[in-house]
Amino acid sequence: MSSPLRTASLLSTCCLAGIAAGASPSLGQPEVPLASASQPKQPLSPATPTPPSKPATPITLPDADHGPYATAVLLSESAALVPGAVSMLAVHFTIAPHWHTYWNGRSDTGFPFKAEWVLPAGFEIAGPLQWPAPKRYISPGDILDHVYEDSVSILVPVRVPASAQAGDKVTISAQLTWLVCKSACVFENGDVSVTLPIAAAGSVPAPSGDAGAFATARARLPVPIESAGAAVSARIADSHLLIEAAGTERLEFYPLAKSVPTPFILKDGAADRQRLSVSLGESTDAEGNPRRVQGVVMIRMPGKPATASDNATPARTSYFSIDLPMSDSNTQP
Repeated sequence: MSSPLRTASLLSTCCLAGIAAGASPSLGQPEVPLASASQPKQPLSPATPTPPSKPATPITLPDADHGPYATAVLLSESAALVPGAVSMLAVHFTIAPHWHTYWNGRSDTGFPFKAEWVLPAGFEIAGPLQWPAPKRYISPGDILDHVYEDSVSILVPVRVPASAQAGDKVTISAQLTWLVCKSACVFENGDVSVTLPIAAAGSVPAPSGDAGAFATARARLPVPIESAGAAVSARIADSHLLIEAAGTERLEFYPLAKSVPTPFILKDGAADRQRLSVSLGESTDAEGNPRRVQGVVMIRMPGKPATASDNATPARTSYFSIDLPMSDSNTQP
């Protein structure tokens, strides 16, 4: 559930460039987790993506004319929590048409939502938030941001203490602040919460009515590029990130906030071909510490038109994470 949302003052996009440059882009939120490279291999072209599923939890719709321009609710994937287990919650945003919120990676002007969690005794956030891949959004003035439109669910793992008592009910809540933009930007905030029963230890609770939103989010979570096998490669050569994927119709790279700078990402961060070459900046930070090339690669495979014997197949999109040291001849996989 969520409380009424409060909308703050309007800011121009150009003003936010200064804010983004002077503040931590992640606002204290963990970056996109780069999952373990030991995960099993999977084909480059996955099955047809899970279709979007609207949450069953009641949602206050945004108002594209008067605000709020984005609304938030807190969802649970399961109908109950299990003592000693990790349960998945999600902060789900519904965004007004033509407005957008921000990914937790690098953007020219915006930054992701911030949460102040209020957890029952013994409960804890059990690792980084899991952010679905964003989309590139180019504004007048050659401003590039990585954003979400329409709706998005950011996954939040929560560890339930083994001491939780079956039959009890607990409430998990958060105070959220976020930035939502169109031609101008607005700070908004709101309180979200979810109340759930505690099931018996070792039980497998039923999925909630909101489980479809979690499946939709997971379809856009990046997996290590190693899982694509020989079909995709990423390497550093001559101060460039080189990504190659046979048979693709489009490649895009979304850098994480702490990645090596990508000074020309507006122009070289996307290509309608099978090879992407992204220019890289300084390999060390202000303190002389080595940086790594970190981010998400989007790969879109072309669909096929219908024939006399086969139905048409849509284009298919995959998302992969990369994490490379800034030195020549480093390659993934």
